[in-house]
Amino acid sequence: MHKHKEQSQQKVQKRNIHSSGFKNKFAVSSVEQAMLRIREGMTLQQQAHVFHKEGRSFLDRGDIQGALECISEALSLNPTAAYYVSRATCYKMQQKFSEAYFDYSYAIRLEPESASLYCQRGLCVARLDRPTLAMEDLDEACRVHFY
Repeated sequence: MHKHKEQSQQKVQKRNIHSSGFKNKFAVSSVEQAMLRIREGMTLQQQAHVFHKEGRSFLDRGDIQGALECISEALSLNPTAAYYVSRATCYKMQQKFSEAYFDYSYAIRLEPESASLYCQRGLCVARLDRPTLAMEDLDEACRVHFY
């Protein structure tokens, strides 16, 4: 657990270097430092939830790289289908459809009866110009949804 705390602090410092403006840099640093102190007494699942929420917040502000870092940290602590889907969303926004495909595949392993995961993965492989695989995923989505 100590290793995760050190890595978290390093990531906060790294993000602070990339922040623009003195006032914004100070505000982000204070908030993130407070989050680190709060995380100390949490379970791994709770910490993962906080990282995921923080990642979604970065994504809402348009900071895809910050979102990827936080969501990846959440996945390292507690891999869930929802966290894989969030990271896949970031990858799709960066036009990284191969990475998104793999994250949807991991999510499908965790929730094999989710038709929407097959649809999203199928859309990724369609963007990778693999129409046969895309059709297989869309067919599986229909099978899961209707049967």
